[in-house]
Amino acid sequence: MPPPSVLPSKDLILERRAEPAVARLFRLAFERRPAEELYDLARDPGCLENIAASAEGAAAKERLRSRLERWMRETGDPGAAEGPEAAGGEGEPGALAPWDSYPYFGSGL
Repeated sequence: MPPPSVLPSKDLILERRAEPAVARLFRLAFERRPAEELYDLARDPGCLENIAASAEGAAAKERLRSRLERWMRETGDPGAAEGPEAAGGEGEPGALAPWDSYPYFGSGL
């Protein structure tokens, strides 16, 4: 038997992840996160319902994206670069910057 973790709640969710009442919480806590997340904190303070892909979140997402892109340009953030610099200097269209290409090691659960 493996040693218990220091996080009993994590152990509990892992052990019971197949149970319908726990499955959603398991996915929220352990699966790979979507590229974009947006939550209505007034209606969903627990941030359980991602509205980023919904029509409801479209206007807020566009407004927030514009603010973020402007701030990134103003502060010289390398993630705001266009052209070859956007791919970490590789210059290949669609190439990922180095910080976006690390492997994900959580899919084996």
